[in-house]
Amino acid sequence: MARLLIGLLAAIWLLAQSNTGTITGRIYDPARALLPGARIIITNLDTNVAVVVTATEQGNYSAASLLPGRYRLVVEKEGFSRAVVEPVEVFTASTTTQDVTLQVGSVTESILVREEAPLLAADTAAVNTTVENTLLVELPFPERSSLSAVMLSAGIQGDPQYPGGIQSENAGIYTPPLAPGGSIAIGGGRPGSGSILVDGSDISLASYPRTGVTFSGTTVSQMSVQVNGIPAQYGRTGGGVINQTTKGGTNAFNGGVNWQHTDPGLQAWKHGTHQAGVPPQFKQNLFGAHAGGPVLIPKLYNGKNRTFFFVTVEPARLSDLVYTGRTRIPTPDELKGDFKYGWDMLNRCCINTLRNSGVEAALAEMRRLYDTGQGPQLYYQFDRNADGFPIGFRYTNRLQYVPIPNNNLSAQLAKNPLARRILSYYPTPDKPSPYAVFIRPDGLWDNSGNNAFVARGVNNVDNRYSMRFDHSITSTSRLGFRYTFVPVDGTRFNFLGPNSEANPIMRDKNSARNFFLSHTQLIGGNKVNEFRLT
Repeated sequence: MARLLIGLLAAIWLLAQSNTGTITGRIYDPARALLPGARIIITNLDTNVAVVVTATEQGNYSAASLLPGRYRLVVEKEGFSRAVVEPVEVFTASTTTQDVTLQVGSVTESILVREEAPLLAADTAAVNTTVENTLLVELPFPERSSLSAVMLSAGIQGDPQYPGGIQSENAGIYTPPLAPGGSIAIGGGRPGSGSILVDGSDISLASYPRTGVTFSGTTVSQMSVQVNGIPAQYGRTGGGVINQTTKGGTNAFNGGVNWQHTDPGLQAWKHGTHQAGVPPQFKQNLFGAHAGGPVLIPKLYNGKNRTFFFVTVEPARLSDLVYTGRTRIPTPDELKGDFKYGWDMLNRCCINTLRNSGVEAALAEMRRLYDTGQGPQLYYQFDRNADGFPIGFRYTNRLQYVPIPNNNLSAQLAKNPLARRILSYYPTPDKPSPYAVFIRPDGLWDNSGNNAFVARGVNNVDNRYSMRFDHSITSTSRLGFRYTFVPVDGTRFNFLGPNSEANPIMRDKNSARNFFLSHTQLIGGNKVNEFRLT
């Protein structure tokens, strides 16, 4: 049993995937001979958290599980001057190679080396594109999802029917399935088959090709896109890996607010909306606030150089409304139960007159037909109770049908509270709706048989937030925690309106929660044990 448990733990470790980076390299003397035993101090320039490793007997060193960011390397060895290299960039899920040559001298002397990140990695054939936070925040993506930035990478293809090639996480006017990330094809793979990670955790749904939760550029500090030569630890992918790292706090307090607005007045008129004489209604308001820094509790705790936080709150309100063209809705008389001059009656006898001469001529023809006893007729097709409602089975013989007097069912409607309530939601010229525009002031039909322009719309409400905490226990032990909540509620509606009980259009509500808890322990300077729960 013990052997089985050890085997399972080993398997989990081998399959573990991470968003952290590594700095590796060799230490040389002036003659380019490898130097064993050098002490390397690797310090994060933003948090001042340091990691100490020692070069091996072969002069190699490696510092793994480093959070993406800028670092300073200090290399010390007795008989040599101290070498200081900065900045050394660590990227998401990447290895940075930094060789250092020590000069003979006193360890109290320092030689400062300024380094630029190499464009090519000499130790791997993987195609790895890193998208930094500046691009994530400043580029004008259609929505603020960080996934929009993957289109900047080689080997990535989106779906051209979506703005920016990335499917939205917000409900649209119509009812296709929402699949953010589902349109992304990586390295020639099928759309939606790539792996999308955040802080080393796979957020792709197992049952559907979409991400379970999305992040903004304010929340994500860095993104890495790996297309080929992918390490075996990223086993669940059909083409590549999108690896994102969320932003953590630093020793400097920082914060900000932002507002991104899309105004209807700057939108192009759509065909149906233009016919209805209604200006464009597409509107976006994306709000945001963020704050980060060291955890400080006055007189109790000072987390500088040790404990950090970063919080984002990003509500959004998005709406759109289009008029889908001409259609037919019940007239005021029909809503009262009077069908004598309703559409069904007109369609039976006078449709050609309507098309050729208009509704006034068609109604005049109907009156002549009624006066001569030849007008269209509605019938009861069931037995009725005392209130006039059908009971029993439908008549099997048309000769049993009973004419409805004057084609008027208003008496039955008056006794049916459910029907009255449903019909009360319908707009009329005397009770107009912002989502229906009547063609005629009386609510009757034009020559095509339609009487209104009706709308389809959507209102999206998003109240997302995310918080992250990092704590350095010692120089070899680190804790991390993040909690993210993304509730997106999209209410679609037709001409009855978004708040109507009779609105028949499907609502799309998604409340996604994602958290991770990690503990990283350096062992012996060249081994790492990482526990991750998500």
